[in-house]
Amino acid sequence: MARPVCLSNGSLFIGLNKFGLVDDIYFPYVGLENLKTSRLIPHKIGVFVDDKFSWLDDGTWEVSLKYEYGTMVSEIVFSNEKLNLEIQANDAVDYDENAFMRSIKVINKLNRRRTVKVFLHQVFQISRNGRADTAFYVPDGNYIFDYKGHTAIIVYSHNDGLAFNEFAVGNYAIEGKSGTFKDAEDGELSGNLVEHGGIDSVIAHSLDLGPQEWQKIEYWLAFGDTQQDAYRVHQRILDDSLEGRLNATRTNWHQWLTKASDNLPVKLSQTEKENALSSLLTIKAHIDKNGGIIASGDSSLYNYGRDYYAYCWPRDGAYSLWPLIKLGYFEEARKFFDFFAQVMHPDGYLQHKYQTDGAFGSTWHPQVQEHHKELAIQEDETAIILLMIAEYDMYSQDADYFMQTFNRFVRPCAEFLANYIDSVTHLPHPSYDLWEQKFLSTTYTSYLVSAALRRIAEVTERYYQDEATSRWLEASAIIEKNLDKYYDRDLGYYIKGFKIQENGEYLYDKTLDASSIYPLFTFSKQLENQSHLTKSADAIERQLMNGSLTGVARYTDDDYLRNNPKDSGNPWFICTFWYVQYLAKTGHIERAEKLLEWTSQRFGANGMISEQIDPKTSKQLGVGPLIWSHAEYINCLILLRN
Repeated sequence: MARPVCLSNGSLFIGLNKFGLVDDIYFPYVGLENLKTSRLIPHKIGVFVDDKFSWLDDGTWEVSLKYEYGTMVSEIVFSNEKLNLEIQANDAVDYDENAFMRSIKVINKLNRRRTVKVFLHQVFQISRNGRADTAFYVPDGNYIFDYKGHTAIIVYSHNDGLAFNEFAVGNYAIEGKSGTFKDAEDGELSGNLVEHGGIDSVIAHSLDLGPQEWQKIEYWLAFGDTQQDAYRVHQRILDDSLEGRLNATRTNWHQWLTKASDNLPVKLSQTEKENALSSLLTIKAHIDKNGGIIASGDSSLYNYGRDYYAYCWPRDGAYSLWPLIKLGYFEEARKFFDFFAQVMHPDGYLQHKYQTDGAFGSTWHPQVQEHHKELAIQEDETAIILLMIAEYDMYSQDADYFMQTFNRFVRPCAEFLANYIDSVTHLPHPSYDLWEQKFLSTTYTSYLVSAALRRIAEVTERYYQDEATSRWLEASAIIEKNLDKYYDRDLGYYIKGFKIQENGEYLYDKTLDASSIYPLFTFSKQLENQSHLTKSADAIERQLMNGSLTGVARYTDDDYLRNNPKDSGNPWFICTFWYVQYLAKTGHIERAEKLLEWTSQRFGANGMISEQIDPKTSKQLGVGPLIWSHAEYINCLILLRN
């Protein structure tokens, strides 16, 4: 289940599901640790009215949710015609404090007085194995306190200054117990004071609502390293008022979006501008305070996979950062580059992926290939960071920062790329492809490395008289001269790549891959080998788009999350946006517009863009949001509307 709304302050990340309920909580790093993964139920909200109980995700409620315009505050409406109730909610992660805040307005739609009881449920998994967490009611303060080790959470709500009047703390998903949320379904809570192990809790308010009357409940979760730290956050919200903290958070995000409002193309339609601002906020929500950028905070993939996407892939982060750089968000860029300068291998390359605390992420890449030791890397991930540094320099003209990062990051990475070249092919040594699946020399990586060396050498020459630049330019030129080895004249397109076997023969992978042409029209000095590029693009349209302007699959016979084996593969938003950019750059504006419109019609709630599209139902597949998808959408708007 996707996360149409993501809320964050760089330390605390909250992901709301399509029902507007909390389904991911990362703290104290964005992407690490998840205190409420999708293997737990979401934080439920229920109502008891006229002797009927209903959870807001039981299928009887209509739910609409989005960001408030221009701010990382949610705007959610829950409507139930049978119960004649409407609930409006505004949610935010405080911009300055580690707190999730929710303002809940309960509206009686009938012309008679009614008592409406509202139940607010929370379930955390603070310990990694789901055991040994503790929660208890604190009478001196009227709050629930959850903790384990160095993670402390205060749960609190009030209505017109009065704290919740019912509560229960109990066990969740252990010893045959479903969870304390079941205690709410008869309209009464037990008042159990404490529990440990796997735990959840529920708090409740009874609202006396007159005809067409409404009342407001203010609810928050305060996070800290200790009970005292969490209590300090809790007390600040009490002192400033929840509405005051929400307004301060609104102001913070309005100010942050000023650069975008000033620099986005003026030709955007209102819908495009709303989607662009929403995409920027979604990207920003995934940026950790230390500079790392996770691919997605959506943990739903964890329900049917081994892992999720809450890691810092250098490539995903760099591409996600690119539209921010174009729009003038330079602080995020500097922190991002600084993050990778700290985790870079001493030999000048980046690993597969990282956690936001700088530790290595999980991997499936072995360090041995055909009985030979090999680096388990994707070389393009090092190259794309250098390219983004060059882009940052072009937009920011920040000579001081380039000089600061040159010796600690730029030089070692460029030296690595210039030396990591095969002596036989004169192309980059084999590494894993950008889809993380195959070990070989690829068209995509080779074009990217050549462009990175050339661009970073050009930047360096503006600031330094450094003999290294001549080596980088020479390496770039050598790669460029040999790039045609990837073009198959019989097939009429750039193949995925090849590797040389021990007997010296070339083993070709002739897969048609959408990524193979992307760096040609994006990073080349000019649209070189125009005929080869055009023929390759035509092949993509025939084989990866089924001959019509529909979404573009990654490559032929891509089986990842594929429902129908007869399909070439599911369309990916990233690849489809790439093709929009190709059409725009080659002058096919009308076709680019049509493809962009087709793709935009498949966005989710709040303009959320996932990883893939089901080719039959047009439903979104994979994690959502995937922030790289959001970034490529913004790139399309910048390209087409300027």
